[in-house]
Amino acid sequence: MATNIYKASCVCRNMVFVFKTSVLPGKWSVRVCNCSFCSTRTGHVHCADPSGNVYFEFLDRRKVCLYRHGTNTADFLVCIGCGAYLGAVSFINKSWMAVLNMQHLVEAIQLPEPYLVAWKGEGVRERILRRSKTWTPVRDWSNYAEFSTETVYY
Repeated sequence: MATNIYKASCVCRNMVFVFKTSVLPGKWSVRVCNCSFCSTRTGHVHCADPSGNVYFEFLDRRKVCLYRHGTNTADFLVCIGCGAYLGAVSFINKSWMAVLNMQHLVEAIQLPEPYLVAWKGEGVRERILRRSKTWTPVRDWSNYAEFSTETVYY
């Protein structure tokens, strides 16, 4: 099956992701979340493909903030320059995995109707197991430690 490439960017173009998947957009499982982070933000529609991969690029790492909340098991990528949220990453079983915010796709794509998910009550063990099966593998996250912005917990 052919691999399709989709690019997303924050408003100021400081953060970019390149998502590779063989799943066509009409078949994506897209969702919105009601966690304490997502419910306070506008414009988030999450998607992931465990058979695909994603690569992140950052023009200025000093303008990337890693937010952590709830179970402290994922870092939410937020641009300090424009406030956009591009997705979240988590280190699971010696690999980086991500869920992506498709609201920032560069190309206008008709997405399926998102469904609401509520993770309240899900234990940490269950959450990590679910992410390991459903999130997208991250290519080359080796520069993760280079973020100069402190992780913020709330």
